[in-house]
Amino acid sequence: VDVKCIETEEMLVHREFRLGYNRVPITDHEAPEIADADQLVAFYQSSPPATWWHFHCAGGKGRTTTAMVCVDM
Repeated sequence: VDVKCIETEEMLVHREFRLGYNRVPITDHEAPEIADADQLVAFYQSSPPATWWHFHCAGGKGRTTTAMVCVDM
């Protein structure tokens, strides 16, 4: 494999789609740390009202739902 470029997911999202990106490292199958939940909520609150949000995790059930509930409440 001839690697010509290495990017993080955040770099790719910015370059290809001109979108914002915020990664909150929540451990799978565990409640988020208070600081992580606060970071997520602060990022949500600082976004314009019409912002379209996308959540994802490897499994798509636990962390995704947790993040969606945190910002919805």
